[in-house]
Amino acid sequence: MKSIIKISVISFCVLALIAVPGFYFLTLNKDLSPNVNGKSVEGEGFSMPIRSVEQRREFFKQWAKEQEYFASAEEARKVVPFDFRLPKSELCGEFKGIYYVKQGPPELWWLYVPYNDEVTGICLWIEQRPDPPNCERYIKQLEQDMRSGIFKGDKLPVLVKVNGLSGIGAEPGYNVVHEMKEPRPGFVSWWENGIIYTLFGTEGEGGTPLGQLLEIANSMY
Repeated sequence: MKSIIKISVISFCVLALIAVPGFYFLTLNKDLSPNVNGKSVEGEGFSMPIRSVEQRREFFKQWAKEQEYFASAEEARKVVPFDFRLPKSELCGEFKGIYYVKQGPPELWWLYVPYNDEVTGICLWIEQRPDPPNCERYIKQLEQDMRSGIFKGDKLPVLVKVNGLSGIGAEPGYNVVHEMKEPRPGFVSWWENGIIYTLFGTEGEGGTPLGQLLEIANSMY
């Protein structure tokens, strides 16, 4: 498997502990059958432990120290070598800056953009990927994983459109991790011009609904 997939999976797992614990759907830039160092991570690799907000906040503080931070999009665009969009909708909440995550080779460096709260608020991941993903194939694979027991959750993602671009999205819900229901935020993920955008909502029963996430995503155009 290509190293780009391996590093991407590792990055996903680390941030999932911070911002989206228990999130079990692989977003569009993740391989359908990921493995890290030759070991499959289809099951346990994405079964994130339930952590309190306080624990996640402490983890974030340590993680953030290792990233390059920009207080504005203007500052980030002077340094980041790829172009990117940000939401214009007030539904996001307060913009909390941009973290430039430099893990692996430069073509894998990506952006983490939180709103309202770095740990519990809406957040946007902006990652590089040269080729568009196959959304239909992705969902079919997840359907198979659910039937075989690899994926355990309350619902599957669905096909969506963001400014006419194909993507996937899901309502907030839960995943079954170690026989426990773990909250999962809703999300919408799509590809444009070599970039994967993944917008995560807040988690829990009152989490950001998919319709609102789509409204925020469309505000980027």
